[in-house]
Amino acid sequence: RWRRTLLRKGDAAMAALSSWARTEDCRDQRVIEADCARTRSEIEFFRRSEVREQLESMLMCWCEQQGSSYKQGLNEVLAPFLFLRAEPGAAPSCDEVFACFCAFLRRFA
Repeated sequence: RWRRTLLRKGDAAMAALSSWARTEDCRDQRVIEADCARTRSEIEFFRRSEVREQLESMLMCWCEQQGSSYKQGLNEVLAPFLFLRAEPGAAPSCDEVFACFCAFLRRFA
C-alpha cells in the first residue's frame, strides 16, 4: 500500500539511485556519516555496515539531486523506508526505498 500511496507510475526517482555515481566531494559527507552512525543504533539492522552505506548513499544522492545541503534529521525520515528492506519476502529494492523517500519529501516536506 505504501508504494501506491507514494509512488506514481514512472516516478523519475526510481532509477536515480542505481544510476547515481557516488562522489567523494559531498560537502556534507562528515555530517551525513555521523548521523548515519547514530541512526537507530539500538536496532541491529541499522548497525550493519552495508545498511549504513546505503543510508549514506541515499542521503548524499538526495542532496546532490536537490542541489541542497544536508538537513539534520533526514536520516530519521529515511530510516523507516530503509527498514522495509529487513522484511523477508517482498522487500523493496534500494531504488524503491529511495523513490519512496524522495516522494515522501516532495509530498510532505
